[in-house]
Amino acid sequence: MIRLTFFVCLLGFIHTLHSQSGWLVRYAPGHSRGSLPALSSHLQEAPLYPGSVWQRWDLGEAPDAALLARLQGHPAILALEQEVRFRTQSLPDDPGFAEQWALHNTGQTGGPAGVDLRATDAWSFGTGSAEVTVAVIDAGIDWRHPDLAENIWQNLGEDADGDGSVLVWDGNTWIFDPDDENGLDDDGNGYTDDFIGWDFVNDDNDPSDDHFFGHGTHVAGIIAARGNNGIGISGVSWRSQLMPLKFLDANGGGFTGDAIAALQYARQMGADLSNHSWGGGLYSQALRDELLLAQQAGLLCVAAAGNNFGNDNDEAPLYPASYALDNVIAVTASDPVDSLAPFANRGFNSVDLCAPGYGIYSTLPGGDYGFLNGTSMAAPFVTGALALLRSQQPGLTQAQLRQRLLRSVRPLPGLHGTCATEGRLDLLALVQQPVLFQQSLPGEVNGGATLRNGDLLAAGEQQGSLWAARLRSDGQVAWTRRDQAGRWAAAAAAPAGGGLLGGQANGQPLLTRLDSLGAPLWTLTLDWGGPAGLT
Repeated sequence: MIRLTFFVCLLGFIHTLHSQSGWLVRYAPGHSRGSLPALSSHLQEAPLYPGSVWQRWDLGEAPDAALLARLQGHPAILALEQEVRFRTQSLPDDPGFAEQWALHNTGQTGGPAGVDLRATDAWSFGTGSAEVTVAVIDAGIDWRHPDLAENIWQNLGEDADGDGSVLVWDGNTWIFDPDDENGLDDDGNGYTDDFIGWDFVNDDNDPSDDHFFGHGTHVAGIIAARGNNGIGISGVSWRSQLMPLKFLDANGGGFTGDAIAALQYARQMGADLSNHSWGGGLYSQALRDELLLAQQAGLLCVAAAGNNFGNDNDEAPLYPASYALDNVIAVTASDPVDSLAPFANRGFNSVDLCAPGYGIYSTLPGGDYGFLNGTSMAAPFVTGALALLRSQQPGLTQAQLRQRLLRSVRPLPGLHGTCATEGRLDLLALVQQPVLFQQSLPGEVNGGATLRNGDLLAAGEQQGSLWAARLRSDGQVAWTRRDQAGRWAAAAAAPAGGGLLGGQANGQPLLTRLDSLGAPLWTLTLDWGGPAGLT
């Protein structure tokens, strides 16, 4: 059997303008509400403050797109814009967060501030969900750790007493519920009393981490340590569930058969993602076959590229990272100055992206915390990022998750040639990208791609009909087509930090989202007779 090893190197403010987003209007000199007799008499209007030249209008949840276009071009109106809902930018209260440069880099490592995943901005869109389960196929997890215990996955198929939990607090620590320990395979999955996962090394139901420096526990904390709970650190996804599947022993070694059995367990028990911070240099058809079954089940697998000090995985593959499967994402490690970490492997064709893997602070067994280096630490940042995205948009397919991830990578000069994307994970860019819009418009139809940028409007004319794209306050883009005479086009002013521009290209309506520097993040085009595409 092939023996596999792990990859580690030991070396707010909140401001909301209104309870419901409204419209702000400024009349042209000499004009007022009386200049717009066509407006309903029921329209509510009030100044923002006494003497303000700006008025707030309440146009309802979904004002008529054609009306808005006429208003924006009316000579009585100098400016009309949708109110923007601002979000909290506060930091989590975990005391160890100051050590987590990868999530929030203030220069604490001596490198430049701002070289990080932009996690604090990304968390304004969501901090994770317990509906997303991540299988940590590793050396086990200290599932009693105070920063991890609340996020440990529980197999309620083994909840014999039906109280909704297989773990209980005994006044000192977390233990298996004695009322559930009946020695039976209650859920019929082939494992007896597998309350939180399985130990494939010792063939028992306690997948605790006995590795000599706590490899699996460190990986788990990066993915989903409980964030903003006043202790320890923050994981990338604060609420995602961790499924401990132990196949590496106390020395960090494990066998192919046990790795396959662990992956099969993850697939059988419905894990959304799996993390593989380990590997070996020999190809295994059996492991590839199991990964292919995982792909067919929708399980996305994130794997560390290895720590062979610059080894080119294109020439000397490391598995499972080097399997050419759509559900395998290979990750190498970057450092605090956005260069390839000195120990990390590379591979322009076989490695997908970089993530922080140098001087990473995370959980360790016994309720402890500490620093480790390695691509073993880089992979769980990507796993956590995908868990965060899946939490926000559970309808994304495996292919869409992968596409969103790789398109959102930030290209960097220091990572040129190191991996296929030549860049590093960018958590904010990942979560703020829209879902592919898949709605044709035969007549008047509303559909949406999730965005997060306040309420904006873009409109135009297509084949003699009017079209409009409106970004609502709930984050959905609503497209409408109206068969009316006339031509009109409008694009609302963008809020600080980026914008949404509307127009046409090659006869097709489009929206373009700009980042804070004015560079296009994506363009959404609408095919009048079929689905739209993201470019």
